Amino acid sequence: LLFDTGAPTSVSEEVCHKHALELIDSTEAVDMYGNKQWVRRALLPRLKLNGFTVRHLTVGVIKPRQDFVNCIP
Repeated sequence: LLFDTGAPTSVSEEVCHKHALELIDSTEAVDMYGNKQWVRRALLPRLKLNGFTVRHLTVGVIKPRQDFVNCIP
């Protein structure tokens, strides 16, 4: 689980397929460097985190960055 408070809500393609999320559309996304890319969006029926629940959340379906350093010992 990657929790980035400054990023839009997104899931990996693997999570999208594993949970059979409904693809709804595509949108052009721009990263902090100005790079543009079309991103598919899906509907996440429910997201629950520590007792807080959000329903019917639109998420981007992306390939996660692979250069993060594992901070867990």
